[in-house]
Amino acid sequence: MVSRFTSELLSSVTKPTAHKVPLAMLCLSTSWGMREEQILALAAELHKGTHAVTLIVAPGSALHQQAQAHQVPCFTLPVRWKSFNLWSARVVARWLERQQISVLMTTWASDLAFANFIKAWGKKSLRLLHRQLEPLPTSSALPAWWLVQQVMRVDAWLAPSPRLARQLQAQAHVDMRRMWIVPPALLPEVEYHGHGLTQTARNLLDLPEHTHLIGVLDCGGDGPAFAIEALYRMRQEHGCAAELVLMGGPDTPPELGRWAKLRELAHQLRMDHCVHLRPLHNASTPILFYRALDVLLLPTEADATGLNLLRAMTSCCPLVSVAAADALDLLEEQRTAAHLFARGDVAACARALADILAVPGPARRMAQWAATLVGRQCSPQRQRHQVEAIIDYISRHEVVVS
Repeated sequence: MVSRFTSELLSSVTKPTAHKVPLAMLCLSTSWGMREEQILALAAELHKGTHAVTLIVAPGSALHQQAQAHQVPCFTLPVRWKSFNLWSARVVARWLERQQISVLMTTWASDLAFANFIKAWGKKSLRLLHRQLEPLPTSSALPAWWLVQQVMRVDAWLAPSPRLARQLQAQAHVDMRRMWIVPPALLPEVEYHGHGLTQTARNLLDLPEHTHLIGVLDCGGDGPAFAIEALYRMRQEHGCAAELVLMGGPDTPPELGRWAKLRELAHQLRMDHCVHLRPLHNASTPILFYRALDVLLLPTEADATGLNLLRAMTSCCPLVSVAAADALDLLEEQRTAAHLFARGDVAACARALADILAVPGPARRMAQWAATLVGRQCSPQRQRHQVEAIIDYISRHEVVVS
């Protein structure tokens, strides 16, 4: 149905034109997170290529402030217009016409309705793209019939992974001629580092220097508890004297009681000495953490999805991952992941970890290849080239809506 992540996605697309083409990106979010970072990075990157980008933002929002700091042009919608009424849509449509902007990109599913109003008021030549960055909401706030109506007028839907492309087709039955897979960009602060300087990293994190270390990034959920159980199985059934490091991250639940329960679980299993809890180091990146590890474990679906998985692949650590979510598309056993295990299969996870620690060479080579693959497929420059080619394609060809 959809080409694999590693395949060539744009072989049939014509090359972008050489002149600067105006483009508007609509994002009325007032928060600041991964999605807004990706939007700003894409806008800045497109300025380097064939498009002059203007962000349509809420005045005073975090995205507005960051865009101004990076000198990205903005068109602001007053807060009172956030009801997305027809009058404001008409105003934006007229502004797009005056600016000779024929391409409008959205990134929030909640912005699609307003974008469709804009397209209805504007010229028929206006092309609407949706750059999907996260799974579609499944609550009653976005019923299936509403989603189908909003997707109908989208000329190109840019999904970040094959899994989310399949989700959209299942929910909205989108015409696959309008579907593209464009991986997200790993932004510059996520650097690609090898496995060197292990001892230095362990000293800085106050970790044992001469033992095997298995790492888990705590993204919430039951992943850390599963990892402790897998460690216990590995030590008991395979005689492997490895230890576990749980690293907190930006999305780790802040309550102290959470890690207290993990300490209690380790105590019950008599593994207090080999389970290490660490807060997030180096502010925003776990590079130091990766350097200290022998194996990186992705125990839950949240770990093996989206940017979490891509960042794990750049760690250059051997990966053991649950066979769920994006891992099924992006990780291949004996190529980019040492082992995949079924969700909840503690015994299989323990066996995979023990096998890697016993013979680490092949797993390290696979980890290096995974980092190389993601670095090639998920650079900001590649995302820009893909988006430019898609815009050029839909601008030259009428996309028939089935």
